[in-house]
Amino acid sequence: MIAARSGSKPFSKIPPPAEEIPEAFALSPLMFAAYAGSYTLTDAKLISHIEACSVQNLVSTDQVRYVKLEGDRLTLRWETFP
Repeated sequence: MIAARSGSKPFSKIPPPAEEIPEAFALSPLMFAAYAGSYTLTDAKLISHIEACSVQNLVSTDQVRYVKLEGDRLTLRWETFP
């Protein structure tokens, strides 16, 4: 289950304009972004195929995360959001 704040409006575009991010996450201390779906893993990329998301604009998109494994530490980074 993914829960999002009732009445949240979608971002005007993805990636969202910087001025829309504080409004989206500052309205509720319990606000967070969550998504679910399948994924594809390559040597350096994790591609999430978004099927459900608390950020409406991301549904039916692919989100790329860059994967780095050093010892027992897994790091994911992305360029979509700051």
